[in-house]
Amino acid sequence: MADLQGGIVVFIHGVLMSGRIMSRLQARIEHAGWQTAVFDYPSRSQTVAENAAALADFLKQFDGQPIYLVAHSSGGRVCLRCLQDHPELKVRRFVAIGTPFFASAVAQTLSRYRLGRWLLGQSIGEGGLTTDCADWQGETGIGVIAGSNRIGVSNCTDRFSRPLARPHDGTVTVASTRLPGISDHTTEHHSHTLLLYSEYVAIQVIHFIDFGFFKHDECLSALNSP
Repeated sequence: MADLQGGIVVFIHGVLMSGRIMSRLQARIEHAGWQTAVFDYPSRSQTVAENAAALADFLKQFDGQPIYLVAHSSGGRVCLRCLQDHPELKVRRFVAIGTPFFASAVAQTLSRYRLGRWLLGQSIGEGGLTTDCADWQGETGIGVIAGSNRIGVSNCTDRFSRPLARPHDGTVTVASTRLPGISDHTTEHHSHTLLLYSEYVAIQVIHFIDFGFFKHDECLSALNSP
């Protein structure tokens, strides 16, 4: 059930994607009674810091309302940088799905090649995917959902680089999602993109938004099983 004080849930996509990738999860959150919005941004042509500043400006239209952020992949880095640079924003809770807060091994591999650098653009610029994020020390509660189904980009990059450390979601290692200072962490057996289509993930997002922690029980474990 939605927070009795109201509020809005803002969705933030990752690199090489658009807000449309969040539509299934967004619909499930709306069905639970929440108002939603999508922050669409140029993930390749602007740095994390530039997109974080744009996100801060976007959130100002909801001044006076409790704000909740739900981000996928590198979008979580944009959110984290936004919260670090703008602590005055009234962001109550933030759920990061498949976000590598530590340097992405896949991005590091791709950045060695001209095509890879072109593909990732400014997402590997200052504060980008090839660097580590600073520990979280703010007041906003952060919950992280990682994936553990090894189907994804790594099936290609593992052929010419060191294989990703397990467990991972095919793109992001679980270890790289464990940012110090977060409120809670859970792992779901889905690949990087399919995390956004999982009923289990939607349940966990709603629960964290409502209560500030994830559900860790046998019923959800059964739903989460491969």
